[in-house]
Amino acid sequence: MNIAIVDDEKISCMQLQALVRSYAQEHNLEVNIETYTDPQVFMDGYEVGKYSFMFLDIYMGDITGLDVADAVRAKDKDAMIIFCTTSVDSMSKAFLIHAFDYIVKPAKPERINQLMDDVLHFLPTVERYVTLNVNRQKLNVKLADITAITTQGHYLIISDASGESYNVRMTLGQLQEELADDKRFLSINKGVVVNMDHIRTIEDGVCILTDDAQFPIKIRELTQIQQAISDYRFQKK
Repeated sequence: MNIAIVDDEKISCMQLQALVRSYAQEHNLEVNIETYTDPQVFMDGYEVGKYSFMFLDIYMGDITGLDVADAVRAKDKDAMIIFCTTSVDSMSKAFLIHAFDYIVKPAKPERINQLMDDVLHFLPTVERYVTLNVNRQKLNVKLADITAITTQGHYLIISDASGESYNVRMTLGQLQEELADDKRFLSINKGVVVNMDHIRTIEDGVCILTDDAQFPIKIRELTQIQQAISDYRFQKK
């Protein structure tokens, strides 16, 4: 998720950046935040689709946040614009530009958390990651890259699309708690969870992944599992 913060006060940029990063860390989101204290620099370099959304201050001197929003809208009518400024005086003008939200500074953590919850409901799939302890080191693995998760004793074997696999000492239940709200992952047998984005086909009760890995499906739940995969693919269209 790429985010821009445009505010001529460096301290305000840093404070808002810290709040967003705190939310991202708590929710295992991968974010890249760029800050601009010169609105002209931001406008000159703006490209359609470059940012998932942007925070704009309004009161920035000769170039206001409303000016910046107008310039963005001229290029990108679908850009998600959030004003974060010191007064409510320009709120009506902001919403005429179809702002997604309007926050009064100083932004409170709970306000940013609610905003981020709302943003995630409207954005396309936002990349998430899971933090694994591998060989006493923390490793962030993108959920999109995970193809399968299997159990082996007290360990999990987590395989990814590059052919790597990670042995992690944790239970499947613990990992599934972190993946609970991610619809990509489906349990197809005892101790076997697959990422449905990486399923190539199902043949004779066997799930074949895009990396050619094969896992038998629990026979009594074959019809239910096939339906879950079909529903997931339909919802993605």
